[in-house]
Amino acid sequence: MPKGKLGSVRLVSTEPDGTCVWRVKAEKRAGGRRSITRTIRGTERDARILAAELAKELDSSVDPDCMPQVTLEEYYYGMYRPWMEDSGCTREHIRNVDANFEKHIAPRHGTRALDSLTEEEVRVLIKESSAARNTHRYYRAILNKAYEDRYIPRKFDLRKSEINYKKSPRRKPAPWSVGEFRDAIEKLRGSELVETYMLIASCGLRVEEALAITPSKMVALETTTSEGETKRLLAFEVDSAYTDVDGMKTTKTPESARTATVAPLVQPRLTELIDQTRPILEEEAPGVWSIRLFDGYSRARHPRYETRLLKGARSEVDGQIANMYETGQTKARWPQLEKVADGTYVVRLLCGYDDEPIKRYDEIIYAGSADEAKMEAERLWRGRRIMPCSHSYLNQRWKRELERAGLRYIPPSSLRSMSETFSARAGIADGVTSKLHGHTTYVTDYNNYLGIGLDDHVAAVEKINALLTDPRAASGTRKADIDWR
Repeated sequence: MPKGKLGSVRLVSTEPDGTCVWRVKAEKRAGGRRSITRTIRGTERDARILAAELAKELDSSVDPDCMPQVTLEEYYYGMYRPWMEDSGCTREHIRNVDANFEKHIAPRHGTRALDSLTEEEVRVLIKESSAARNTHRYYRAILNKAYEDRYIPRKFDLRKSEINYKKSPRRKPAPWSVGEFRDAIEKLRGSELVETYMLIASCGLRVEEALAITPSKMVALETTTSEGETKRLLAFEVDSAYTDVDGMKTTKTPESARTATVAPLVQPRLTELIDQTRPILEEEAPGVWSIRLFDGYSRARHPRYETRLLKGARSEVDGQIANMYETGQTKARWPQLEKVADGTYVVRLLCGYDDEPIKRYDEIIYAGSADEAKMEAERLWRGRRIMPCSHSYLNQRWKRELERAGLRYIPPSSLRSMSETFSARAGIADGVTSKLHGHTTYVTDYNNYLGIGLDDHVAAVEKINALLTDPRAASGTRKADIDWR
């Protein structure tokens, strides 16, 4: 097989199960001849990717004459993806780029040589992609980096205005109105996880920011008015986020680091819910303490059984059980059956599963005095998340609890839109609203977050009606010819 920019790839043998064995060699002539040779089992694509990684390791010089032998797939896996990892991109971002590349870009352009790609072909692929917005973003970044690395002779003009793809509209439900939010506060009382999240996220936090809140991020803001009245507010210092892929990380942007205050209406209940997450301290032996820390919720479903006494012959009892199964009285077709007397049977019916989340605890043993154990428990608790669950589990519980309470469904992320909409309706200045929610400019609020709900329709109609019925409103008519002399 000919040698290209990324070295040579040679098929050595084929194993009995059909796996190919390749010999991959990369060389560097600038600054002294050096080479690296590796053996890999897999497809030719795997070998080409390894060749790209070895070439990157050697920092081999770019030969423009060999550019056509570097495919987009080789460049992505051998150069661009390692560059994303080295530059500090989150694992979630890399996973999203991988998924988009493998689904929308690689099937059509993956085997194409980089310098054979044309600007028009790239534009057509982006326009025809079912995820045009993300494909444009990721493909453009890949090609720009390839140009910087001198794998492409010229930079493509892939501005959004030049491509002019139609962005599919985002259809999301309107945020809760003030009345719906008050209703949710009452109806979700007792749904510990969902209620805690709702009260925290209603301060304008993103989902990942709300999941990252720890007791150490709780602060008290105290101010004294000119009348001598002291006001004390609960607030959160927002400087971190939590995702299922990356775990704890910094906030989305530098502007996202901010202080989020809690409305006095929900402050007492939120404080009560947070206090329920405090550790449980028990003395196992003199000077030895067990610290139990809230560690999340169990996903396991717990069965619920019911015991019944059935009479009749065995065939008649089987018929009764079959009828109960068909009518939904039992979830198991063949339950546990025990004969206790002639014509009398005890049956254990599976009636369903308990849907209540069961808390998990992490136990830590500490040796010391009672005061020292309390201090250690407090220290550990302050550093742990108030809601130690995954994003996916929160979504699951959120949807289930809203259905149970009879509330209109909105995604958990819509609570942030609700908070911004309330700020706008309360008359808070645009710039203040933007800063309170961690945005660089208020344009982001208007484009993505501010929603129009029933309250806004009612308020608008009432203002228009007041104008129409105002006797002081101008009632003149327009005339084409007026003699001003």
